[in-house]
Amino acid sequence: MAPARKTHCKNRHPYVVDQKGRQLCRQCKKKTDAMTYSATAVQARERNRRYLLAHPDAERAARLKRLYGITIAQFDAMMERQGGVCAICKKPPKAGKRLHVEHCHDSGRVRGLCCWVCNRHRLGRARDIDVPLYASIALYLANGFDGRSL
Repeated sequence: MAPARKTHCKNRHPYVVDQKGRQLCRQCKKKTDAMTYSATAVQARERNRRYLLAHPDAERAARLKRLYGITIAQFDAMMERQGGVCAICKKPPKAGKRLHVEHCHDSGRVRGLCCWVCNRHRLGRARDIDVPLYASIALYLANGFDGRSL
């Protein structure tokens, strides 16, 4: 099945098809061979797919660098430093899963690796500015009060 032809140029002007089958944008004064464009896009997608199959960690490495400024080696070093467990609840990740990078959204500082529950619910709901709230929660949990003793 042939790829669909584009109906507008990148500036959102409508194309007109000339006698040779090329698309012409009358406002931009540019001609485009739609089939060449479509074939090139298909080739690029195929090339990217082959690259990711040959380099399975490439996308992960790029994401870690882009979002957190760390490499896979730094991630692995943090994992080893934490003993392969969540920095908060001390549980290992579920089979086939990785720990999440826990970071400050204001400064970008990477604080450690956490499981999804700790990263999303325990820390994520408090945001980065509720340090007193968590100090209060820790004190509350540590006081040892048992309401059954009243």
